[in-house]
Amino acid sequence: MNSFMGMAVESTQVVYMESSDQVLEKINMAAERLSPARKMELLDYVEYLLIKELRTKNSLPQQPAGDPLLQFIGGVSVGHLASSIDEDLYG
Repeated sequence: MNSFMGMAVESTQVVYMESSDQVLEKINMAAERLSPARKMELLDYVEYLLIKELRTKNSLPQQPAGDPLLQFIGGVSVGHLASSIDEDLYG
């Protein structure tokens, strides 16, 4: 068994050995040493992870149902709209 950053690692399985509070404390201590710009990047990443977790838990669609572009798909039933685009553009 190997150890990496407080985690016991066996082959491909990771067993977390630290409590959630301990991990949060380590994150806070590390974040304190970052520049303000890097702190903003860290916050952006954490917000991304939260959204990703919500989508996974709630099985939210990747695209919102009210997206007007998604509603327009298939709205044109004319044949090959771009079949002569090169001729129209370049003569």
